[in-house]
Amino acid sequence: MLELAGVRRRFADGTLALADVDLAVAAGELVAVVGPSGCGKSTLLRLAARLDRPTAGSVRVATDRVGSVFQDATLLPWRRVRGNVELPGELEGAAPAERRERAERAIELVGLAGQARSLPHTLSGGMRMRASLARALTRDPELFLFDEPFGALDDITRQQLAVELVQLYAARRFAALFVTHSVPEAVYLAGRVVVLSPRPGRVLADVRVPFAYPRAAELRYAPEFTGKVAEVEGHLQGAGAAPVTVEPAPAPAPARPAAPAPARRVAAILPPLVVLALVIAAWYAVSEVVLSPERRFLLPPPHAVVEVGFLEPDHLAELLGGLWLTTQVAALGLAVAVAAGIGLAISMSQARWLERSLYPYAVVLQTVPILAMVPLIGFWFGFGLGSRVLVCALVALFPIVASTLFGLRSVPRGLHDLFALHHAGRLSRLLRLELPAALPAILNGMRISAGLSVTGAIVGDFFFRQGQPGLGILIDLYRARLASEQLFAAVILGSLLGLSAFWLFGLLARRAVGAWHEAYSDEAGTGSGRTG
Repeated sequence: MLELAGVRRRFADGTLALADVDLAVAAGELVAVVGPSGCGKSTLLRLAARLDRPTAGSVRVATDRVGSVFQDATLLPWRRVRGNVELPGELEGAAPAERRERAERAIELVGLAGQARSLPHTLSGGMRMRASLARALTRDPELFLFDEPFGALDDITRQQLAVELVQLYAARRFAALFVTHSVPEAVYLAGRVVVLSPRPGRVLADVRVPFAYPRAAELRYAPEFTGKVAEVEGHLQGAGAAPVTVEPAPAPAPARPAAPAPARRVAAILPPLVVLALVIAAWYAVSEVVLSPERRFLLPPPHAVVEVGFLEPDHLAELLGGLWLTTQVAALGLAVAVAAGIGLAISMSQARWLERSLYPYAVVLQTVPILAMVPLIGFWFGFGLGSRVLVCALVALFPIVASTLFGLRSVPRGLHDLFALHHAGRLSRLLRLELPAALPAILNGMRISAGLSVTGAIVGDFFFRQGQPGLGILIDLYRARLASEQLFAAVILGSLLGLSAFWLFGLLARRAVGAWHEAYSDEAGTGSGRTG
């Protein structure tokens, strides 16, 4: 089923990970591989999974029905358990009804029927590994590859999953290669235990395990079992390696009880209100105490700004008209920036040469002062609405590009390996993996750019000074007239517009990814309680 002959693997930095490894796994055979850290066990499994190629020697896999379970569960955090388990069928183009049936059967087999609609972050570590196993089972694999799947679990869960895996193997008799640090675990699971030397990994011993399947949990306490464990450890010690043991994973810290929803809302609102009260108090102090009446026009008191700027109907109508135009320009500019920025970032993520060619100019665009760009845009494109929108788009573009590109580049390697194992094409990988994984970063970039687009709309309006007046033109008019109350009212409206845009995209982010992304779920106060 699996054969490695004379396999060597040397990395680009010169490190020799494996040297002349010969290993075979027959149909229906479960073989465990143990060895000290850094001896090449995971490299060996990556070669078997065809995620890597040997420097010398050959790797032959006699089936296309291969299931892999990694050190991490590698579940897509935005998909529920059933969606994760259906993924292999989805990538292979199976009909929806067929992949759903296969997923439900596998979920039932690993004992997760009650958690099919749960998100991964709500599951315990053992449940996540069961979901990962169920996903692999949907392919009805003839060969399983396990890369220390229980290594991060506590000892009780680890032993329980080992018992369940033995039962599953006894019932289905697939071939399997199981990499582990734990000698007792290897002896309990496998029919053969292959011992690797310290780096570069070589086969030191191939130990037969005589215990029949199915194996009871009590086998671990039998004298013949401990004798076989001692035999394997003796081979490790004979090669100068310390006995391979596994420390139980630390128990998770107890979760803090979530505060009631009203208390969370008060905790979120109170600090900004306190800061606002302090600002208003300082404002009054400067206006009424520091400034003389003749100079008070420099900083009119807050009540005067409200009375003149917001309570006089003519002034309020003028301000609201300018606010509406600025909002339109900012929204159009942000839409252009989002479309162009995401498209540009996707293009750069798919072609490194394009990133090397274009990204420096995106940085340059960000560093050129907006005051230098606006006159040039006016000269080239006129002073109408289109030019104002272009200014907004240029100001808001870079955070979108940078955040989207960062998100696309930050997908964990294990998830890329998962898609590679299922031969996912570039478009499928982009749509099903990279863009969903990058969505929190994209939304964060949009949140930043939303405020910048308001700045761009006001600055463009301030410079172009043509057509219907927006907040920028009004600010300049009030400055020329020394109408400080109206000037401050216009500045306050512009600030509230930027704050509203920032809040709106924060709300959008919480609705879009708050259910599965830790940063936004914490912001929303939802927490991430796990099922034990």
